[in-house]
Amino acid sequence: MAVNTILLDFSVTSTRLTNAEESKEVQDDMESVLANFVPGLKRQLVHNCAGSFFVLLTADRGTHITLRGFPQGLVTCNIEYYKEEEEKPILLFESIRKLEKELAQKLGSKRSHSVPAMKRGDRIDRYFPTA
Repeated sequence: MAVNTILLDFSVTSTRLTNAEESKEVQDDMESVLANFVPGLKRQLVHNCAGSFFVLLTADRGTHITLRGFPQGLVTCNIEYYKEEEEKPILLFESIRKLEKELAQKLGSKRSHSVPAMKRGDRIDRYFPTA
């Protein structure tokens, strides 16, 4: 049993985030793509400030998704959910790659990157700090 954290990053033209209409379009586009992968998706909170945004989405199984847009043209998507040992993951590796591809295409992203589910808070620590 652990919290699974999936990280996705996208580079877009900065005006897609600093222009209010385009920023809303980015948020709506991301939510519509995510809804095809994460069951029960609901928008809970939106905060826009100085060319950036923060969106909190929730979904089934206590899933929290945060979308962040930075005025420099970086968009991040963090998906977190609790998973018992016997439960199936919400997104398998192949699904994460497909989600990344669909989001990148919808956003017109110049560059994208995804990190498969990291298990946090498990009985055995899998990640060690490096410096």
